[in-house]
Amino acid sequence: MTSKGQITLPSSWRKAVGTENVIVRTKGGIVTVHPARFETDEDDANWTIIFNADRDNNGKGIPAEELVKILRKHKKQDENIRKAASKTKRKK
Repeated sequence: MTSKGQITLPSSWRKAVGTENVIVRTKGGIVTVHPARFETDEDDANWTIIFNADRDNNGKGIPAEELVKILRKHKKQDENIRKAASKTKRKK
């Protein structure tokens, strides 16, 4: 975070989620960043919090590099889940 309170979202994350537009929400002192969606998506209820500073780091933020590692890990897990689901559909 800069002295002006700005953050930079890594281009690798923006490319991974396929957007340059995000929604930032705050609730109970927690800030969440989501890719902006401009239409209703049935998967909206399936969002998973991948990092919560209170839960995961004693209320402290993490360096951007750590966030990128977390995002990559979850992207890989998501890809594996999608591949497994695709294989299951082909077997039917």
